[in-house]
Amino acid sequence: FPEMPGREALESMLLSIFVFELVARIRYGGCQFFYENESPTDLAFNWLDFVIVFGGVIDMWMLPMLGLIMKFLGFEDGVGDQSTLTSILRMCRLLRLLRLVRLIHDIPQLFTLVVGIVQSFHGIIWVFLLT
Repeated sequence: FPEMPGREALESMLLSIFVFELVARIRYGGCQFFYENESPTDLAFNWLDFVIVFGGVIDMWMLPMLGLIMKFLGFEDGVGDQSTLTSILRMCRLLRLLRLVRLIHDIPQLFTLVVGIVQSFHGIIWVFLLT
């Protein structure tokens, strides 16, 4: 939905919330946030959160600012050919969906609900095949 009005403002607001959350978690956990945790899954999710948020900061805030600075300094094409980097960063932002997996994993009732829904798909498939 690139034409949606207010999309960039909404994305910046959500990115600000993610940055605040990440900074708070790093402030609370210190350097152990990156290398020491209760489970390897939590450690992997910590790194995933860091990479996603840092990539979002680069894509949404730093690259446009760098483009403005380059244009201000007299370079005609801004930052140059950044289409590949921008495309990679935007595809990595899809990894934010994996944060939902963490949420589902952390709330037992929600995990039970999702498992029940997934298991019900097996019965639904048979209903579609037999009708």
